[in-house]
Amino acid sequence: MDLTNYNLVAALDSAARYNFDSPAIVDGATGERISYDSFRRRTVEAARALKQNGLGEGDFVTLLARQSPEFHVVWWGCLRAGVVPAPLHPHETTDAIGEMNQRVSPDAFFYHEEYRDTAEQAGLFEDVGTAVDLGDAAGSDLGLEEFLSDAGDEPLERDIQPDDVASVFYSSGSTGVPKPVVQSHRFLVEYAHAGYVPLRSGRGDVYVNPQATSFAVQMTNLFYLTLGGTVVTVDGWSPDTYLEHVERFDSTAVILIPPQFDAVVEELETGSYDVSSVTRAASGGAPLRPGLKQEIERRFDCPVADVYASSECGIMSFLLPDDPERYAESVGKPAPNTEIKVVDPDAGDGGEELEPLEPGETGEILVRGLQVSEGVYGDTEATREMFAGDGWCRTGDAGRFDSDGYLYVTGRVDNVISTGGMQVYAENVESVIESHEDVKEAAVVGVEDERFGERVKAFVVISGEVGEGELLNWLNEHPSLADHEVPRGLEFIDVLPRTSTGKKARDEIL
Repeated sequence: MDLTNYNLVAALDSAARYNFDSPAIVDGATGERISYDSFRRRTVEAARALKQNGLGEGDFVTLLARQSPEFHVVWWGCLRAGVVPAPLHPHETTDAIGEMNQRVSPDAFFYHEEYRDTAEQAGLFEDVGTAVDLGDAAGSDLGLEEFLSDAGDEPLERDIQPDDVASVFYSSGSTGVPKPVVQSHRFLVEYAHAGYVPLRSGRGDVYVNPQATSFAVQMTNLFYLTLGGTVVTVDGWSPDTYLEHVERFDSTAVILIPPQFDAVVEELETGSYDVSSVTRAASGGAPLRPGLKQEIERRFDCPVADVYASSECGIMSFLLPDDPERYAESVGKPAPNTEIKVVDPDAGDGGEELEPLEPGETGEILVRGLQVSEGVYGDTEATREMFAGDGWCRTGDAGRFDSDGYLYVTGRVDNVISTGGMQVYAENVESVIESHEDVKEAAVVGVEDERFGERVKAFVVISGEVGEGELLNWLNEHPSLADHEVPRGLEFIDVLPRTSTGKKARDEIL
């Protein structure tokens, strides 16, 4: 991979030179294999077609698309032309999709037919110069092949700089409309570079990608497309379909978020799938619940890395498979070219003046490095709030270091419950509850209380026969919970609501 000039397009071209006939993209639906040379040529066509249609450096393109070869052709074509791709979350509400679209004011819109009604309701066809159906266009719609046929042969002479904006991915917490986070070529190349460390990805590897095109985890494709590996696209997520693709295409890597791993482990308990081709697994997006890592290792018979990453800060740290077992609940040590410190979240701004807390003390995790985003597109206030000064980015995550330099993510700083003057991190309590053998998952929130201000309440999805009273007694006796952390209320529910990006939607529970 060409890391010297932080040019992601150059990294793909380098991979194409050395892996000319090897498959870059495989359409999981049809089995069609697209070689690196063919894929590179298609992305050049897409870049030229964008320019022929009046789009240039700094213009935006939004996409409402499924995981597919044509999505990747357009995304990489945008990078070649200096156009900024901004994939939208197809499972958000139409109001949210419309707002996400408006935040970048796109000059072109690409979509798959199954999302056409959603796009119309969200107003995505309004005030846009070019709209392209990524599939077989119907009626008067412009199809991708017709769009590409207008490519011409104009030279693509563009001097890509490390800090040039490459893409935008929408980042979401547990509440609010996702915000467009700017990612430069430097950001994405560093992301690909850091991903190699836990996954050892390279030529000959096969990665089945079931993620929505709008998820930041979509960037895991870069671990493979910049190093000669193969990406297999999967249309939609379900554990059985995913495992069928893993078996059919001999996937060597499994990269999922924790809720997906939960579903896959459950499917492997009842279904019959050959996953012997898998040699590496990695989880990201949220901490793994207690015991899940061991279940993954057992089911896939391979090592598991735990990656701490975000849309704003790229890959920040990782726990490698050969790290000692005593650090299993951590997210490891900082990634290359990355600094991390834990500070008092109430200390205010000041960059270097924010002194790091001592090992064992919990505070907000701050990150500084080559991969940190420059901010939120078009939102000066959100960008200002994102940084603490001198390049330090606020992750919004609560955590601590141990005396050996391993980082532990304990929750979100905005998921702190103040009860009787004591601070309770919701994710800390959830982790303990989820360690019970009869619990599948839990969400902890603060509810109003006249005496204590707030009290801790847990909503629990069970997988066994435990009763509410029995579980409360177990929590009261658990050595990892202080008295003020033990839930004063507990309620069993059938399903835990989640956001479009798989995070616990605590605001929808109450």
